[in-house]
Amino acid sequence: MQSAPLELAGVEPPCAYRAPILCAELPQSGAQLASVLDGPTSTGTWRYHVLVDFPYLVLYAALLAGSFWLARGGRVPAALVTLGAGADVVENLALLRALDGDRADSVAALARGAAHTKFFLLAVGIAAGMAMLARATERPALRGIYGLVAVCAAVGLAGPASPVALEVGLLGIVLACSRSASAPSSTPAGRDDGPDPSRTAAGAVL
Repeated sequence: MQSAPLELAGVEPPCAYRAPILCAELPQSGAQLASVLDGPTSTGTWRYHVLVDFPYLVLYAALLAGSFWLARGGRVPAALVTLGAGADVVENLALLRALDGDRADSVAALARGAAHTKFFLLAVGIAAGMAMLARATERPALRGIYGLVAVCAAVGLAGPASPVALEVGLLGIVLACSRSASAPSSTPAGRDDGPDPSRTAAGAVL
């Protein structure tokens, strides 16, 4: 979920994290989750942002997973990103349950576990995808750009950073994957490298 609109309350977050959204995503107990959701930000505002996150996570999952899938060797990163989006769904469902009044420790644990899983899978998926692209290029400058793009996307998806970082990261990943998918293969299909020397020698003996 994007944190910027929820940080406008201007109050001290009731947890160790700077961004209020991380307090809701990573609550240490049901009581802490209740203190976040019942704070200055209205319940209706929280519910709106959680509901908006559903189409948003579908968008970023389709964008990232689709881009990695189209690039050569990107099936594993695509799968990790898709699983990360699935964990995001579980996290949102837990928050909706809490907004409906269930502030039990088990609900807080479900939201926290799903959020940790989401962050881990998305970070690993993005890192693996960009590492794949970096290995495919021989230009050190492009490798550095791919690394910066991965950091922007990962930090943006985590929530505390500006949405601009996420947009730059996602756009960079799409462009990098498009470049990889359109690049000519080093071993084109149907290439004829000539007769096998061993077979030629065997034929000469016969």
